[in-house]
Amino acid sequence: MSLPPRGGPTPRDRLGRLGFPGNDLHDEPLDAADDGEEDVDRPRLIATLRSYLTANNLNADWDRINSASNERLVNTLSILSPYGPEEKQALLEAPDLRTRAEALVALAEMELAARDDGSGTSLQ
Repeated sequence: MSLPPRGGPTPRDRLGRLGFPGNDLHDEPLDAADDGEEDVDRPRLIATLRSYLTANNLNADWDRINSASNERLVNTLSILSPYGPEEKQALLEAPDLRTRAEALVALAEMELAARDDGSGTSLQ
């Protein structure tokens, strides 16, 4: 594998051409209204997290979870989730925070349902 010629496009340049915001270190931060914080169904996410942790005999620092922003919570759970490469890739490629949160909830619910007695009635 050869390196690109000197003076060629940098990874940052290629990201800019693909339309990703923040490709310049001097760009203004994204508007808070654009980050999807308000679109996340936090009560459902927390309830599913609580069920998942209980089913797996795990503990959590609920003070930190409750004080975390939706963005931090969803992204941290995505990183720490025990899922395989395909699921992690789907989380990574989610187009927005709401979709990533919904995918996390769906993955946890599917895992919880798989542990059920097989009747298929645990999901609503």
